[in-house]
Formats: sequence, structure tokens, C-alpha cells
Amino acid sequence: MIFKTRSNIINFWSIVEALPEIEPISLGREHLPDWFKTLRRFTNFDNATVKNCPSFVDFHRQGYVMKMWCDSILTLDGWETSSDQYNWSYHDSGQFLEHLPKHKQLEYKKVYKTVCPWYVKTPKNVSMIQMPMFYDYNPEFEVLPGIVDTDFHHELNQQVVIKKDKVFIKKGTPLCMYIPIRREEFKMSQSDETPELEKIRKKSKLNMFSRFTDSYRQKQKDMMKSGDYKCPHHK
Repeated sequence: MIFKTRSNIINFWSIVEALPEIEPISLGREHLPDWFKTLRRFTNFDNATVKNCPSFVDFHRQGYVMKMWCDSILTLDGWETSSDQYNWSYHDSGQFLEHLPKHKQLEYKKVYKTVCPWYVKTPKNVSMIQMPMFYDYNPEFEVLPGIVDTDFHHELNQQVVIKKDKVFIKKGTPLCMYIPIRREEFKMSQSDETPELEKIRKKSKLNMFSRFTDSYRQKQKDMMKSGDYKCPHHK
């Protein structure tokens, strides 16, 4: 399955025939959590809820979601899959778990690693951030975050932490999200507010409060029209 981002190509492919049709990679915007979908925009006291927060929605618009490709049962003693063509491995506790803060050692039971059937190739100097499905708040497992330089290393073997003695991950369950990033060097500056920065701050605030609702979205749309804002999955 091939997705376009900007003018480049991010190429996901599977070594298991027909998997891209059976359980394809999907866009993050298709996986807003169920609790968010049913959330009202305002509370009974007219306070805005997170449904009005553009950063929450835009976070989900950026990435690609990999779903579990087969039923898997993970226990403290081993694993079982619904098909012999899929497998897992694990990390010994001395590699990671034993070094965590005590409260995390109590929460995390074991770290498994997928033998992932998916590979990905990104353009030169583009890496992928691997992230858990943060806002799913899964009580049984989560994928550990990290960065993979997928322009030259194409394997995606997720580290999956189980939080119970026995965990069943059903086929089709959102496993993790990948967001492409360009490897660029940035320089940071820090300063007191100058007259120029004060003007920028006040202009930003004026933009946000010039409408009753959706000022942030309207500013994004205006910048899109002018070509000053690009987001491949923003709709």
C-alpha cells in the first residue's frame, strides 16, 4: 500500500501476500477514540471540552495506524497466534523492565516484540516516529515509542508491553501510530519579549478571538489557500 505525503512517497509493503487488502495500514484520522466521538463540545456549564481543541484532532490526522494482523495471545510464559505464519519474540526483563521506576515495574508485566509482516520505505532523510495509540487508554497493552530511520532501515518490529498476566490482542486492533518526520537540524533561541515578538503574540491572540468559534480552523484554511500551511491528511 502506497501513501503520498507532500510530493514524496511513503511505501508500506507486506511480506504476507494479500495482507494489504485484508488488514491495510490506515490513516490516523480514521481512528479517533470512541469516547471522543460521543463527546459533547460543551459541558452543562458551557465550558468547552477537548472536542474543541484543534491540537487533539490534528494529532490524529498526522499519522498512519498499523492494526494487528492476526489474533494473538500473550502471557508471562509465551505466546500463541491464530496462524503459523505469524510469530513473536520477547525482551528479557533485564533489558528494560528491571530498570524502570517502581510504579512502572508494577504496571508492566513483560515486553514482547512483534515479528512484523510490514516494512516501510521513506524518502531520504525522513524517519518515522513510532507511538502508542495514546488516547485509546488500553488497559492491557501498549506499544513503546521510538524513532526508526526508515529511509535505510525498513523493519518495523514493535515493542509491545503487556499489563496483565494474559492479554488477547484481536486482529484489527489498532496497534500503534507512525508519523513521518524530516531529519533536519534546528537552532533554538531564547529571549525576553521584544517589541517585534510582542506584536506577533498579540496578532496571534487577535486571530484566535475574532470569531465566536473555529478561529483556529479558519486561520489554517486561510493559510492553506495562500500556500503557507501544508498538511497532507488535513480535511
